[in-house]
Amino acid sequence: MAQVVLTPGRAGPNAVEIGLVGVATPPLEVKIAFADPARGVEPIRLAAVRDGSRWRAGPVQLPHGGEWAVTVEVLVSAFAKETLETTATVGE
Repeated sequence: MAQVVLTPGRAGPNAVEIGLVGVATPPLEVKIAFADPARGVEPIRLAAVRDGSRWRAGPVQLPHGGEWAVTVEVLVSAFAKETLETTATVGE
């Protein structure tokens, strides 16, 4: 499971913080993508950097508010990757 926090959480530039829950060993790599297929916005992909127990990425420029599809890819070993998907509501 991943907890994704966008700051300030509205259209425009946002810092991204990712907390991973239930991961037995520290991941080798974490990537995150934001997409809005309903409005034709292809995935905006970011690589995250480890910051203690959390991962940080961004800023990500989200052009508008609304529902965004969020995909977190976690590389758990050289041969295994976990993909987590959810949605996030971003303010105008």
